[in-house]
Formats: sequence, C-alpha cells, structure tokens
Amino acid sequence: MELVNELYSYKGKNKKLLKEAIENLILLLSPFTPFMSDYLWRLIGNEGFTIEQKFPEYDEDALVEKEKEIPVQVNGKVRAKIKVPADVDEETVKTIAFENESVKKWTEGKEIVKVIFIKGKILNIVVRG
Repeated sequence: MELVNELYSYKGKNKKLLKEAIENLILLLSPFTPFMSDYLWRLIGNEGFTIEQKFPEYDEDALVEKEKEIPVQVNGKVRAKIKVPADVDEETVKTIAFENESVKKWTEGKEIVKVIFIKGKILNIVVRG
C-alpha cells in the first residue's frame, strides 16, 4: 500500500521510472493474486506470465535513511517539522529548530522552561509567558 500511495503522489515526468515501479508492484502482487497480476501485466504491454519474470530485488543502501523529519512541538502542539541528517546530535537539532520561523513565532519573548529531545523522533519545547 505504501508503494501504491507513493505512485499516486508521484509528480515526476519520468515515464520509464513509473513503468518500472508499476511492473515491480505487479510482480510483488503476483504470488497473492496471480490471475489479476497476469491480466495487469499484459494490460501494460508485457508478454508472458508474471510467474516467468524475475522477482524484484531490494537495495539495502536504499533502506538506510539519510535524513529524518522531526516534529517540533511548542507546549504540546506541533508547530513545525524540520528535516535533519539521521545521525544528528541534540544541539544541532535545537539550533535548526530555533531558527525555524514557526518555532520563533511561538518562542520569541517567552521563557523556555524545558527542551525535551527524543533522538530521531521529536523535539518538545515548553515555554512560559
């Protein structure tokens, strides 16, 4: 379902990439829905049966996240989402967050009571005033 959702949201113009993704999706479905997969396989212009095709392989390097999106909460409400490198330290996340315009709007002129950071998950800022 995640692959289907990504295909729906794809805005690029690379038809070759899109066709390859759809072919791989059909091949991934073929063990569960062989007749429907064979029908779709022929519908997109391919010959033969899906069972005769090589099953898609995955790339381990593509599974490693290089960048994370961290939500930033101010007083329990998400005020921004920042993108940071996956192996970033707490101080860098804080610096990036406090430079964000949305976070500045909610923290400027207020006393910062506490900053809670859960690595790779969330940054929570508690303010008073």
